[in-house]
Amino acid sequence: MIVGALAAAHLVALQVNIRRYVTGTEQQGPNLDSGAEWWWTGLPFGPTTVWAVGALAFALLLVVLWPQLRRETAPALRV
Repeated sequence: MIVGALAAAHLVALQVNIRRYVTGTEQQGPNLDSGAEWWWTGLPFGPTTVWAVGALAFALLLVVLWPQLRRETAPALRV
């Protein structure tokens, strides 16, 4: 549940941040390609693809690292 919440928060934050730099704050909606005022013209993919890949990569990173983060460590020895 925590992994899903973190992934969803990152998905929204990444979309808002990319939207801010690509179209400004006047545009709304999940499609970052529509109304793009600034993007690299030579790239074969648009900002929506970057958003989707970035959000998916972060979610996969959380899934991979979560077992390590949840693993209980041995208590520290006190001297």
